Amino acid sequence: MIKNGAIILDVRTEKEFDRGNIDGSINISSKLIKERYNELDTSKTYITYCSHGLRSVDVEKILKEKGFKKVFNGGALSDLKKIIEMTNQKK
Repeated sequence: MIKNGAIILDVRTEKEFDRGNIDGSINISSKLIKERYNELDTSKTYITYCSHGLRSVDVEKILKEKGFKKVFNGGALSDLKKIIEMTNQKK
């Protein structure tokens, strides 16, 4: 999905994001998503992630309720990083 243009959405706080994130990801915290979802394009694909995968599930649900069709839970930051690294190694 990432190779096809999916946007990685970090839903942790700004402080968490600043301590480390996935290159190219955008940060809108789960607490602000209901106010800022309109900054996102409903036609795009999004992969959400957070520290442990709980907030990313919540944001996935919220975005789908707001009309987003292509939203996927990427889970925890560490897990998604591993998946991306493995995918990049296969190139």
